[in-house]
Amino acid sequence: MKKKLLVVDDEPDLREVLRTELTAEGYEVFEAESGNKAFDFLQKTKCDLVLSDIRMPDGSGIDLIHKIKSQGQETPIVVFISGYSEMKPEDIYHLGAEGILAKPWKPEKLIDMVNTLLTTKENRWQRKSDRLDFQTSLHLKCSSFETGIHSKILNIGRGGMFVEMKERFPVKDERIAFSFENPNNTDTIEGVGIVRWVRTKDAVGAPSGIGIEFIELSDTHLMRLISLILQIAPKSFIPKTI
Repeated sequence: MKKKLLVVDDEPDLREVLRTELTAEGYEVFEAESGNKAFDFLQKTKCDLVLSDIRMPDGSGIDLIHKIKSQGQETPIVVFISGYSEMKPEDIYHLGAEGILAKPWKPEKLIDMVNTLLTTKENRWQRKSDRLDFQTSLHLKCSSFETGIHSKILNIGRGGMFVEMKERFPVKDERIAFSFENPNNTDTIEGVGIVRWVRTKDAVGAPSGIGIEFIELSDTHLMRLISLILQIAPKSFIPKTI
C-alpha cells in the first residue's frame, strides 16, 4: 500500500512540483493550501507524513504542528523555511517537527529526508556507516574535538537530545559519536548522531548547547534508547531547553 503524504503550501506551483517529485517516488500525495485546511483534511484522512510551509494565511505551519501534536498524533512533520524565517531551527524541532528544509532545497535532499522519516525508528537508527527528571553525563567525539569531550544531556526527545556546551562547539550537520549511561538502570547507550543546531550563547532561561538527532545505533543500544524514550514519553523531537 502506498504511503500517503500531505503537502501544505499556499503556492500552487510549489505544491505541484512537490507532488510530481514525490509521486515519482511511489507516494500518494495530497495537497492543502493552508494550515487550517490541512488539519481539517487530516481529521478525515490519515497521512504518513506532512510537509508544510511555515508562513501561510489561514493557519501557519506552526499552528498546524501545535494542532497535530495536541491530539497526540505521531505523524512526522517536515517544515519548509526561508532564509528570512523568524523561527530558529531549535524552536521548530522543539515543537515536534522531525525535519527542516530550507528553501530552495535540492530534490535529492527532500527525497532522502522523506524516505528516512517514513521508515520505522528501528530501521532508521540501524543505518550502518519532553523533559528529563535528571541530568546525565555523556562523552562526545567528532572532528571538531577528536580527543573527545565530556558534557551533560539536559533533555531527550523522540528523535534526539539537547546537550549542554559552554566553550567548545561542533558545527551544524557534523556527525558526532555519543555515549551515555541511562541513570535509571546504568545501561550504556552508544551511537552516532548529527548536529542539527548550535546555540553558542546563553539566552534567558536557555543554556548554550547543541541539538543532536540520533541517526545510527547497534541493535543492543537501539533497544536501550527506545526503552528510555518510552519511559520519558516526550513530545519534542529534539528538545531545545531544560
